[in-house]
Amino acid sequence: MQFEYRSYRLSPAARRLRLSRSRIDSPTSIQSPEQHVEVIADVLHSAGVTVVFDIHPGSCAVGVQLRRAGYANRIITFEPSADAWEQLRFCSMTDDQWHISRSAIRLHGEVSFADGGLPILGAPFETTLEVFCDDDDVVAVWLSQPQECYLLEPILTHPVVRVVSVACTISDNEENACMIEQTLMKLREQKWGTIAVHSRHTSQSGPLPVVDVIAVRMV
Repeated sequence: MQFEYRSYRLSPAARRLRLSRSRIDSPTSIQSPEQHVEVIADVLHSAGVTVVFDIHPGSCAVGVQLRRAGYANRIITFEPSADAWEQLRFCSMTDDQWHISRSAIRLHGEVSFADGGLPILGAPFETTLEVFCDDDDVVAVWLSQPQECYLLEPILTHPVVRVVSVACTISDNEENACMIEQTLMKLREQKWGTIAVHSRHTSQSGPLPVVDVIAVRMV
């Protein structure tokens, strides 16, 4: 079933950030972590998001950040890592609206193996949406791991549910097929508006930048 995406006004925080950027295709830094959280909360509220898919976060940080930002609706976290699973289970145990799954999200169904040789069923993204979403749900997708950026294109073009917001972490690494500028271009091609781009560095990436992108579907 095809949905018509409703348009909505950008929140004041998102609008201020968008206006302050000198180039729409150039990563810029958000002034503080608090401002980043403010933008996330405003985007989710403006879009009327009812379900957030948190795909392979590696920790409970995304879910905790969403709750601190004021998001109270459903969070569906998919995490095949045994270590991250225990942290997620602890963080979500008193939260009735936060569900966690050991499945790994893939483009097609397959079986992968977690640490210790435990078989983890790969869940196709489209099937997963159909399981967790109703027809009137408005969905946001969060990609936390740079290596998961190959999922970005099927998410952006997905016709089954109303995906209106996406957050992704991109590493500008030669081994990664999905570079920062390529990702921003792909977002624009699919009529997604980039409203916040936050540059940072991590110990895993060394001197290479990691960029957090928040975008919304603008039709």
